[in-house]
Amino acid sequence: DVLIVNRERGAGARDLLDRWLTAAGVAPKDVEGYQRELSGHQEVAQAVALGAADVGIAHAGAAAAFGLSFWPLADEVCELVLGEEALTSPPALAMLDVLRSGAFRADLSAFGPYDTARTGDLVV
Repeated sequence: DVLIVNRERGAGARDLLDRWLTAAGVAPKDVEGYQRELSGHQEVAQAVALGAADVGIAHAGAAAAFGLSFWPLADEVCELVLGEEALTSPPALAMLDVLRSGAFRADLSAFGPYDTARTGDLVV
C-alpha cells in the first residue's frame, strides 16, 4: 500500500486530488492517509522526507528543499486581485513595480520551475 499525506480542505493540491479521485471513481476513505491533513507544501514534503508518508502533492520548490523526487501534475496560475481604486494608490503601484522587476522574477524562479513571463502583467 501507498501512504499519502493530504493538504487541508480548500488548498489547491487537495482540490486537485479530490477531482482526480472523483474522476477515477475512488472514494477518499479507500485512500490510505487521505484523512491526514497538513497545512502547506513544506509540511507535506517534510512528511515524505521523514518517511511519515510515501507521497504527497506539493510544489517543486518544497520537493527540492527536502531532496525529494518531483513529478509535475498540473500547471497553476496565481493572480493578485486588486480593487480599481487600489490600482492608482502609491503602495499598489510600488508593489506592481516590484512584481515586474527582473530581481523579483529571478527570486521567484529560485523556488521552482515557474514561468514568470507574465508576472506583473495587468489583466482587466
